[in-house]
Amino acid sequence: IAALAAIAGLYMMTQQADSSVETQFQEFISTYRKSYLSAETYNFRLGVFQQNLGEIAAMNAANPDATYAVNEFADWTVDERTALLGFKPKKVASSKHHRFTLGHPTKKDMNWVEDHETTPVKDQKSCGSCWAFSATETLESTYALWKGLEGDAMVKFSEQQSVDCVRGSPYGSEGCNGGWMDDVFDYAAAGNKFCTEADYPYTARDGKCDTSKCTIDVGVTGRVNIPEDDMDRLLEAIETTPVAVAVDANSFFFYAGGVHKCTSKNLNHGVQADGFHIDSTDGDYILVRNSWGPRWGADGFIKITTDGSGDCGIALAASYPTHEGLNDDNKKCPDSDDEPDKDKNCMCTYGKKCDKTKAHGKDKDGCDDEAAGGEFGLCG
Repeated sequence: IAALAAIAGLYMMTQQADSSVETQFQEFISTYRKSYLSAETYNFRLGVFQQNLGEIAAMNAANPDATYAVNEFADWTVDERTALLGFKPKKVASSKHHRFTLGHPTKKDMNWVEDHETTPVKDQKSCGSCWAFSATETLESTYALWKGLEGDAMVKFSEQQSVDCVRGSPYGSEGCNGGWMDDVFDYAAAGNKFCTEADYPYTARDGKCDTSKCTIDVGVTGRVNIPEDDMDRLLEAIETTPVAVAVDANSFFFYAGGVHKCTSKNLNHGVQADGFHIDSTDGDYILVRNSWGPRWGADGFIKITTDGSGDCGIALAASYPTHEGLNDDNKKCPDSDDEPDKDKNCMCTYGKKCDKTKAHGKDKDGCDDEAAGGEFGLCG
């Protein structure tokens, strides 16, 4: 009865919709190829559209540093939008890989998209599988860094595998009903092999787990969990790798560009942090890749302020997988022609090569000793 009353209320609203609103609605229908099966449905969606126009106007007025506009969600109700937000917070176990050297980033700009270490933007569709996309996209990036791959050579892993297989005990994620990125990393660390996207395609619905075509050993040894609500440590991590993060995305839906701010931190959506920009003159932000397709936002991305009072909770639950020889605690510098002499500074970077340019004041033995002690970043 309540639902029917709500629909009736929206229907009455459409009677008051002026011609300009209906003109915009017709343009929206044409642009996004919408179709409605009845006059009642048309009028209902017109009412929703009119409400959302008001929300968009209010957001533009409240945040002059960003732009909000009509997009494919403009005829979606709040409940329909909320169904996409499938991140389910839970207590995080401490990570033995959790070591940081500086506590802050060394760069002002980092962009893994421009460095060709991310796959193209994807679309989770009407399934609350954001957690699976966030984790899979991050695994794609760390695996590529581990294997020395980039661009078109990167392997696209199956999100559907996580939706179907990373559920129930011992993980707890629930497919299209939501989940946790760390569950995917733990599933990988348990030795489970992965399928490509082509071999296990996405269906946007829960299915039966089938790993018969999953043959890729992703080499995951564990995960790193960034200290809760530590923005500097998060930025330091993003300088090293793309990171899976959770955010409060209730205010994301009509984002079109600029630096987004939101004070609410009720984590409900998993995304991927792919870079950052630090500049006091034009604002600091983290570059975030969403999973609502490339037509949403700024080509599928959103910039979120690093200001703790408006960062949508982005630093509250952030993690990424570790790989043997990539960011494993006990990895030492490899014996190769690329290894610096004992009296030179040593830091192993992704690709298992020692980078002479990353000076930490350590000789070869000192670097290896520190790596054995678990210092994050040094020697892998």
